[in-house]
Amino acid sequence: MWLLRLYISHEDDRSYAALNAVNEFLEKHRNSGCKVQIIDIKSQEELASKDGVKEAPTLLKLGPPPTRKLRPKRWDAPSLIAELEGE
Repeated sequence: MWLLRLYISHEDDRSYAALNAVNEFLEKHRNSGCKVQIIDIKSQEELASKDGVKEAPTLLKLGPPPTRKLRPKRWDAPSLIAELEGE
């Protein structure tokens, strides 16, 4: 099962691109039990700090192992899918 946590900022266009890319990933993996938490970095500063996240957008892949922190230069679905599946 995929477990992802996406940190976004509502004031950042890259966050909207990241959200769209994650939605496409979810669509591709809809039968695999994928779960995503969408976190507003400004309203959840304590959780972001605990996760070591300093800027948005940032995607944490919490499962399956290994845990990874992703901050791609381009937030498009094909790049994100390749990065997540390419382990």
